[in-house]
Amino acid sequence: MRFDSARLRNMFCYGAILAAIGFAGCSNSCFVGVFNNGIGVVTVQAGNPPPPCSLPQPRAAINVVALKSAVCETCTADARVEHVFVTMQSVQLLSSGTDDTSKDWLEIAPELANEPRHMDLVGNSLSEILVENANIPVETYREIRLRFCFDSGSNQECHADTACGGTLRNCVMTADGRIEPLHWPAGTPELVMAIRTLDGDSLAVLPDSITDLRLSLQVQQAFSFSSIRGLRLQDVLVGCVIALPRWSTEKDNPKTD
Repeated sequence: MRFDSARLRNMFCYGAILAAIGFAGCSNSCFVGVFNNGIGVVTVQAGNPPPPCSLPQPRAAINVVALKSAVCETCTADARVEHVFVTMQSVQLLSSGTDDTSKDWLEIAPELANEPRHMDLVGNSLSEILVENANIPVETYREIRLRFCFDSGSNQECHADTACGGTLRNCVMTADGRIEPLHWPAGTPELVMAIRTLDGDSLAVLPDSITDLRLSLQVQQAFSFSSIRGLRLQDVLVGCVIALPRWSTEKDNPKTD
């Protein structure tokens, strides 16, 4: 049997591929082959961590805004809340694949750690932008956590100018000039809320999508009892969040030539 030169080159290339696979084994490997008129080139990369040809992890973008509450115009001065000042130092997400005891929260506003954000949750403007175009992995997210500064004097206090006066970093101001400390559902200055879409589901983030998280934060009064101060009403911050997924601008408005 006779073999021409082209057939011999093809047989050599096929043999090279099989040999490369055998040498690379079953670990993280990448194979690239190019054939042109019987001339072939085979490149093999193997090892751990994965070679550069590994597929990148899909990403998406997220925005977080806090909707402001309107002032109650019909309330009496001692009951009308005119300002709810908070000093925020962290915004985090928790994926659905993480158990309740895990500490693997995803921070999406790292700049707040060094520069806490002082804001008023009551006013005429529509919203307060907390996070804009943060880059996040494609996951299903079930909770958001807002962390606020401790009051001055605590060993975990943060340094930020506030409108509360004194040692307070978070407070409620009524129309008659009274200033009261703001309290939290779990005792520590943070608020954990379940993320829900309009359908009532958790937030499933798709590749190249943009999601708007709209927070509604309000003050409710609740009774609290202590052996020192007895039974009294406290101002507690509560809230809910709605997720509004959408495609990126490029996909919403494709370019036309």
